[in-house]
Amino acid sequence: MDVYGSMQKEVQIYPYSTGGTEGVEGTGTGGGAGGHRFFCPVCQEGFHKKNRMEQHKMVQHEGRRFYCDFCGKGFTRTDILKNHRIKEHNLH
Repeated sequence: MDVYGSMQKEVQIYPYSTGGTEGVEGTGTGGGAGGHRFFCPVCQEGFHKKNRMEQHKMVQHEGRRFYCDFCGKGFTRTDILKNHRIKEHNLH
């Protein structure tokens, strides 16, 4: 559990051929999928970077998992929650 009360898990990347459920890594050869190396396991949208695929998956498919301790507002990402706490509750 981190300082914001969220429970993040490490997302593992599996080779495309295994059909892993946590994210799919392509060949990175630049072919077919616009050169995307990482693909969302839910909707197959392609991304150049692993963290962008993970961020997409969290925002689009997993819903709001991070909540403000002060007002209860929910967020899909910890960086947005952190910005909210700074701006709305003057916490640095």
